[in-house]
Amino acid sequence: MALYSWPVPESLPRAIAPPASMTFEKDARDVKLRINRAARPPSSLVSRSPPLEFSLPIEGGLIRSPTTLKAFIADSRRAGYDSLYVMAGERLYSVEKGSWSEWMRVVLNTDYGPLECLFRVKLLEVTPDGSRVRIYRSEVLNPKGWTRPEGLGEEFILNSLISLETEEEVPYIIFGREAKYVERYVREARSLAAIAAYMKRRIGWQVCFLHYHVLDGIHHRFAAAYEGMPDASGEERERAQEAIRRAYQTIDQLVGELVEKCASEETVVVVVSDHGAVPAWKVVNVAAALVREGLLSYRWDSSLGKYVVDWRKTLAFPYYEPPYVWVNLKGREPHGVVSPSE
Repeated sequence: MALYSWPVPESLPRAIAPPASMTFEKDARDVKLRINRAARPPSSLVSRSPPLEFSLPIEGGLIRSPTTLKAFIADSRRAGYDSLYVMAGERLYSVEKGSWSEWMRVVLNTDYGPLECLFRVKLLEVTPDGSRVRIYRSEVLNPKGWTRPEGLGEEFILNSLISLETEEEVPYIIFGREAKYVERYVREARSLAAIAAYMKRRIGWQVCFLHYHVLDGIHHRFAAAYEGMPDASGEERERAQEAIRRAYQTIDQLVGELVEKCASEETVVVVVSDHGAVPAWKVVNVAAALVREGLLSYRWDSSLGKYVVDWRKTLAFPYYEPPYVWVNLKGREPHGVVSPSE
């Protein structure tokens, strides 16, 4: 089996849209966030008070055509509004206050074409008079195209093996985007460990090879300050040290969990690095250097509203990683202009 945690040709992305927190109110200025009296509530919806409704948007990320789902607020005990119902497809899903819904299915038009996606919602708050509702929507996940055999992706999602939400608050020196960046890798480690252990029980695998990318990303982002970048402040160095320390702790926990749940006395455990890293204190814009030398040319595309590469006048271009420069070679590149003799 294969789990494509790293994108490969022909694979599809697992995450289609990021999570979102949303607040809906009866007197919201934005009509898209307004709660109204339900005009035609589903017959299966039971409410002791007149049901209310609002539109739940599913948008962002790789979703090309946003969609909205009908959501209803109900009073289940004649003690005020206390529950949420969401109509996804032909099914009505119920959600109690403070709880997660089941996984809901919806077909979305994405950058990769129509995909049946999965998501769930948590009802954070609902006022007894129904005037305000707060909802947290999970990541929108695509269950297909990132595992072999194909059906494993959905199996992993439905069995809660893909870690989406932070399970506990961790006091970081780092904060904001940096803290979220590190926490994303922590969730990925939990997912990898859970999936490896699950498949060990399910198929009894004999060999497991996995690649965990946390140190690559962490070093790219923090190594310069960690190693003593001349312009780094004391706070930046402290945040870098915390991020890198947390990254190594996460790897230790991942390896420990894999050994505990998947290994025996006879198991060979090999931990290796895929490459080294050095701090980068400055950024060199390779594209700008090629433009200055007349090797790379751009033109304005009015239909896109931005500059695009003018391949007819381009002799060389940077691609994939900054150190690599490719010749726009005839016979190899789609719009090659440089002959092999040149």
